Amino acid sequence: MRRVTIAVSAALACAAATGCGGDDGPDRKAIQDGVRTTIERGPLRVSFRGTVRVGDGRTLTFRGGGHDHPAKRSFELTTASGDFAQAVPGTSAPDFDTKIVKLGAVYHVSSPRIGKRGQWLRLDISEFTEGDAAAARVLAQSHQSTSAQILDYAAAAETDEEVGQERVGGVETTRYRGTVHIAEVARHVPAAERAAVADNAATLRTATGKATMPIEVWLDRDGLMRRGRLSYTLVRGPVSGGAFRATLTLEGHFSEHGRPVDIRAPRGEMLTLDDLAKRAPE
Repeated sequence: MRRVTIAVSAALACAAATGCGGDDGPDRKAIQDGVRTTIERGPLRVSFRGTVRVGDGRTLTFRGGGHDHPAKRSFELTTASGDFAQAVPGTSAPDFDTKIVKLGAVYHVSSPRIGKRGQWLRLDISEFTEGDAAAARVLAQSHQSTSAQILDYAAAAETDEEVGQERVGGVETTRYRGTVHIAEVARHVPAAERAAVADNAATLRTATGKATMPIEVWLDRDGLMRRGRLSYTLVRGPVSGGAFRATLTLEGHFSEHGRPVDIRAPRGEMLTLDDLAKRAPE
């Protein structure tokens, strides 16, 4: 199944117990409240950039962007792999684009690694079964390393520190640092996606050897997310599971909050994991 793999693809009032900054420290829910406010505002334009530092000293990059409608759990994103595919040991792949359209629990993924132009891998993660390695791999590389991952993980973050004021895209923001509890991420997604996200989070915990990861979020005066940044180190390979070390930093930018977008299922030939398995070499 290796051929199946896509290349590494209004703040709420404070409760007295949590504190509201000042001598008591930052509101522990500030980041989560920012996610909630951002989702309630509606669709948004996103862009993201990832940097991977691998054990042999190389620095690899990828970037992408598109539109996200987090309230509907839908997005359309395009990722340019850059030289990121080379982060997988033993592979050497040219730059290529991966297009991802997500509508609720259904992913549509198009890439030269999957099929010809106009062919899409369709994966309904509400049908995900525990231990389905092929489906988990597609999910991980279609959702992780995108701006959608930043939103999902920020929803499970506790705020540790208010860093200060910074301008992001010409907008004044407050920068926060926090901690994501990886096992809690699935609790913040709809029931239809929960099993798949929980399985994926467990895989990430194994790959990093940690139960938490740091996050930074920039919120504007309306409480809307303008930037988010995740960073974690993989100590086990994403494909082989063997010894492998790479540090990934993913930064997403969010703008045009509330501007309407029309995200639809793509046209073309729909493929299944079984279709890809049949044509993969033994």
